[in-house]
Amino acid sequence: MTFEWLEGSERRLLVQRSTVEVPEAPDGVCVIGCDPANGRYFQLYTDERNVCRVYEMSIGNGGWKLRRDGEPFAQRFTARISEDGDTIEGRRDRRGRRLEHGLRSDLPPREITI
Repeated sequence: MTFEWLEGSERRLLVQRSTVEVPEAPDGVCVIGCDPANGRYFQLYTDERNVCRVYEMSIGNGGWKLRRDGEPFAQRFTARISEDGDTIEGRRDRRGRRLEHGLRSDLPPREITI
């Protein structure tokens, strides 16, 4: 998983790219942004299957959460960000069923601040 600021967004939009080394799992791209009027974060997701989804997001105090309620299923992602900001470890749930845990991403030091 990689993160980079969207060029021209003046550090307001963050691009997240994920590559999965499992043939049946899709690679994906997300754009993360905040509505400054209410301080709510959102993640817009798409992948190589042409799936598009919108997740509500919260981040802070060392935690990162994503939530989506909708068809064909609800999804959750909960993670902890290491104190040095270099590692994210988390898990995904779908309709309350844990899909994967121990998801880990090693980030380049100090590149991202939200």
